[in-house]
Amino acid sequence: MMAPDQSLKKHVADLIKPDRVHRDIYTDPDIFDLEMDTLFSRAWMYVGHVSQIPNKGDYITTRLGPQDVIIMRDNDGEVNIFHNRCPHRGPHLCGNSRGNTKRIVCPYHAWSFTLKGKFFGMPFPEEYPQECLKSEFDLTRVEDVESYRGFIFARLKPGGVDLMTYLGEARSGFDDIIDRSPEGEIEIIPGAIGHRYRANWKMMFENLNDILHPMGAHASAATAINSVSNPAKLHPVTKSLVGSSKMMPVLPKLQSRITRYGHSYATGLISVINQEIPKGDHYHALAKAYGAVRAEEILKTDRHLMLIYPSSNVNGAQCTIRVVRPLSVNETEVWGYAFRLKGAPEEVTRNSVFYCNIATSGFSPVVADDLEIYERAQQVHERGMTDWVNVARGYRQEADEGRNAPPPATSEEYIRNQYRVWLEFLTGDAPCQA
Repeated sequence: MMAPDQSLKKHVADLIKPDRVHRDIYTDPDIFDLEMDTLFSRAWMYVGHVSQIPNKGDYITTRLGPQDVIIMRDNDGEVNIFHNRCPHRGPHLCGNSRGNTKRIVCPYHAWSFTLKGKFFGMPFPEEYPQECLKSEFDLTRVEDVESYRGFIFARLKPGGVDLMTYLGEARSGFDDIIDRSPEGEIEIIPGAIGHRYRANWKMMFENLNDILHPMGAHASAATAINSVSNPAKLHPVTKSLVGSSKMMPVLPKLQSRITRYGHSYATGLISVINQEIPKGDHYHALAKAYGAVRAEEILKTDRHLMLIYPSSNVNGAQCTIRVVRPLSVNETEVWGYAFRLKGAPEEVTRNSVFYCNIATSGFSPVVADDLEIYERAQQVHERGMTDWVNVARGYRQEADEGRNAPPPATSEEYIRNQYRVWLEFLTGDAPCQA
C-alpha cells in the first residue's frame, strides 16, 4: 500500500468531534485502507491460543489486519507467524484452517519451506537463477509476536509499547477465563462459529458495551422469552442475553472501565444487582483447588464483555472470545471460540459452547437483531441521509466532573475513547508509539 498523503490524514482529523463522528468513517474506502495500514497493522491484534497448536508442526491460518497468516509451532516448540503466501508466484501456502505438517509446501509449484519459514527447495532448481536460492525467498515473518497466558498477539509493523503495556487492565479479561479453571489451564474447543455482516467493523465495537441497547434492539427476543409457558426450562444463558425494562433504574449504577488504548468493559452487573453465586459443581471444584473464599471471588468477578480494541472481545464468565475481522469498508467477519476449563465440570464446557453459538451465530435471534441494526445504519450512512453520528450520551456530565472517576456504564464515553485512539493511529500520533 502506498503511504497515505497528508490531505487524507487531515481529512480524517476533521471527522472526529468530541461528541460526534462523521459518516465518512463508515463508508469511505480510502479511510478503510488507511485503517488497515495504520490501526490494524500497528496495534497488537489477538490471533489465536497456544492450545490450537500444541504439537510440533501444528498450524492454524487466520488474518492479521489486512494479511492472511500462518501460525505454526516449529520443531523447537517455538511459535512463528508467517504471511500465508508463496514468495514464488504468490498463492496461499496453506488453504486449510488448521493442520499438521513436517514442511510447508506450496500447492502451485511445490516450493517448500521449513517450519521456521526457511526456503528448503523446489523442483528443477538448476533452471532457476542462483539468487533464487538465497534467503530472500524465505517466508515473510511477522516479527512482533507476544503472548499473555497462552493468548497470542501480533502486529505487522514493529515498534511501540510491548503487549503488557498495550493490554494494561484489559489483561484481567483473560485472567478471568483462566482463573475459572480449577487447574489454572484452558484449551480452545475445536471448531469455531462465525458470521458476516454488511456494515463497517466499528459498529460492533460501538455496540457491545452499550448496555442500553438490549432494551430496544432485543425487545422481540425478550418478548419471546417472557411468553414461554415454563421459563424455568430456559437455559440461563438465554435469559441473560436480553434486556428488561425493569433493569432501567439499575443501569446508571453500573460503571464503565476504560483504558488508554481503547479497551473497555462494564462492571457492576453482579455487585449492583446482587446476584447470588450458585454453589454448584463448578464452585466446589474451585473451592477444592483454591479454597472457598477464592472460589467465590472468582465466580463473582464482575467484567462484562472486555473489548480488546480493535481485534476482539472476551467474556470471561462464559469462557469465550470473539474475533472481529474487517473485510472491506462495508463487510465484516466475526468468529467465536469457546474454551474448555481443565478440571471444571462438563456443564461449564456445554455452557461455553451454548453461549458461543447464541452470541455469535447469525441464526441467533439476538445476533440477528444486532446485525439488522448495523446494516440499516450502514445504509443510512451510504445514502448520505445524515452527516454526523451522535455519541454524546454522558459527555456533558463527564466534562463537568472530569474523567478521574469511572463513568457510568450508560455513558458513551467508551465509544468516544475508541475514536480518540482511532484518530491517533490514523493521523500518526498512535499511542502504540508512546
